[in-house]
Amino acid sequence: MKQLYQNKFFLLIIISITWGSSFILIKKTLPVFDPFQIGAFRAGLSGLILAFIGFPAMRRMRWKDIFWIALSGLLGNFLVVFIFPYAQREVSSSLAGIINALDPIFTLILGALLFGIRNKALQYIGAIIGFLGALVLVYTSGSESSQSHYMYIMLLIVGAALYAISALIVEKKLKHINSIELASSIYAIWMVPALIILVFSGF
Repeated sequence: MKQLYQNKFFLLIIISITWGSSFILIKKTLPVFDPFQIGAFRAGLSGLILAFIGFPAMRRMRWKDIFWIALSGLLGNFLVVFIFPYAQREVSSSLAGIINALDPIFTLILGALLFGIRNKALQYIGAIIGFLGALVLVYTSGSESSQSHYMYIMLLIVGAALYAISALIVEKKLKHINSIELASSIYAIWMVPALIILVFSGF
């Protein structure tokens, strides 16, 4: 069993199922809850579950680290949990997943622009190919062709870029922090505003 958990292909399949199913679940809950309720519930529940790790971990951290954790969580966790449900009111779950696959491309480009990360030419070629592939999938997605849909698609692209910036902050500023404590601290910080939004949303 230990060898199975160390197998990269097995882990890739598990991550793909987990990552892809979130967009389907968002789409399925939209007829019942509004985007703000979905986002606030996701962030709030995650915070409640992980707060017992996050708050003690933050007591051992420097204020500088807590600042970067809060910023990374704002961009890559708190804002996007509202952006994706809001956009998926008009965009299919499959298309949302396709656009979110632009994360590595944004990470590559924004890493060079914002953090001065030097990348190999082959990485840029791969990013261009990936971006062109995503464009083809977006423009051949059938019903997603009206002007209003393109506005929601742009919103999803912004969400993907926010994910990338958050990942870059973790890479450049928070690499020394244990991953479980980092994730728990992020959700613990943004749990409070999420629960406030949830209460006032009429959930």
